[in-house]
Amino acid sequence: MKFEPLIIFCFILFSCKNPSVNLDKSKLLIDTLNIEGNEFIVFQSYPGRDTSCNLTIIDSNKDTVYKHTNYATNGFEFEDFDCDGILDIRMNQLSNIGGISELIIFDKTRKSFKEVMNFTDFADPERIKNTEYWYSYQRRGCADENWESKLFKILNFEAIEMGSIDGIFCNSESSKGIFIYKTTKDQRIKIHYENKGSNEYVDRHKYIEDYWTRNFMKFD
Repeated sequence: MKFEPLIIFCFILFSCKNPSVNLDKSKLLIDTLNIEGNEFIVFQSYPGRDTSCNLTIIDSNKDTVYKHTNYATNGFEFEDFDCDGILDIRMNQLSNIGGISELIIFDKTRKSFKEVMNFTDFADPERIKNTEYWYSYQRRGCADENWESKLFKILNFEAIEMGSIDGIFCNSESSKGIFIYKTTKDQRIKIHYENKGSNEYVDRHKYIEDYWTRNFMKFD
């Protein structure tokens, strides 16, 4: 079933938080998502224009099937994040560390959409090829001399940390180097330390990729 523009507009008008706000398509991000033969409309107000309308998903019957609790400050995009053949929704958030997003995926069992909890804990996530693991990267201050990468996987719609690499190279730090931890439910256990200067890790992104690709299985 195709959505008529007037129907979409009227439904959107009364679906957002404040129906008195004059929403028109020039103020809305709207895109169509096709999943298993079903068509969904995903929309939110443009970042910086009107934050009364959070990301909302309606089905072909014009029923609201999902409405997000937070506003996507930098819009949204479709991406098959978990490589299951179904497009997911990445909601991009502006932040001082960069790369922060929220993830909404389709629950094939319940035929509905669900947010992946704790996903914002993992900035700029990258998948380890041919695995069900991802790793993040984020700055941790001191002009990016300190940084962190977390290994994680998604289970039951929750992003779960499995391990982390801490790069500590700021001159004010008493102990510098690479610290690698295995993460359990209650604690982080240090399993490796390299006492080397920051110049040894100019290409930190290559170091992170290589380490997680070679060692991810040790953290399960």
